Amino acid sequence: MIDQYINEGYVIVKNLLPTTLVDKIHQEIETIVNKWYSKGAKYYDTVSQYKNEKNSFWIVNNRLLEEAFIQHCSIQEIINTACKLMDTGGVSVLEDQFINKPPGCIGVNMHQDTSYFPLTKESKCITCWIPLCDLDEKLGPLIIYPGSHKYGTALPVENLHENSDGNDLLKQIDSEAPFIEPITLNVQKGDVVFFDCNVIHGSGINQSNLWRPAFSLHYASEESVFVEAKAKQNACPEIYEGIKNGSQPVTNKNIQFFKKN
Repeated sequence: MIDQYINEGYVIVKNLLPTTLVDKIHQEIETIVNKWYSKGAKYYDTVSQYKNEKNSFWIVNNRLLEEAFIQHCSIQEIINTACKLMDTGGVSVLEDQFINKPPGCIGVNMHQDTSYFPLTKESKCITCWIPLCDLDEKLGPLIIYPGSHKYGTALPVENLHENSDGNDLLKQIDSEAPFIEPITLNVQKGDVVFFDCNVIHGSGINQSNLWRPAFSLHYASEESVFVEAKAKQNACPEIYEGIKNGSQPVTNKNIQFFKKN
């Protein structure tokens, strides 16, 4: 598992989570959606939402809306696997995301998660991608470019609601990089995909008549250091609590740091 993660930048852990837990996460996210995003409600100012007839319904940082939701960001099986893959003793939560793709959704453009986090180049972060339903090709599952994490980080992709070729992004990073054949991950409910935040990834068109829900978590290793000036520009600077600012950890009241066991 570790060798694959180092070489290809991702691993799939089958049946890591009970499907009953996955259903519970989905149910609680839907409750948050209904509470905070119901018609006429004022949107919470630290949550991003993007939705139109072509785009995904996208909520970031559910745990900032409902404090109890942090339990789903600290599932020990996920924490342990993330720590093992990054060879670290603990992780801080960078972000949690709910992405629900409606029928006909054009998908999520190819990008790297690292480019959106104000961390130093030496920092390590990982994405844990959790399907909230069984996936097949028609639902527009996760697409990744294995090994693309080895070539550095591009600038943030501004429009995440387009369909582009990840190799074009790769060439922006390194003009000498080889062509990488993307792979589609038709994972099932209960599986978790772990990938280096530098891996180029996205998803395709939802060609079904069903919604395609997914939940993802982004963690930084305990050795990670954030760039304070960039963090202040972030919509939610409080999410970087627990990550070192130089040699001093940021220690606000809502530290979200979890150790492996």
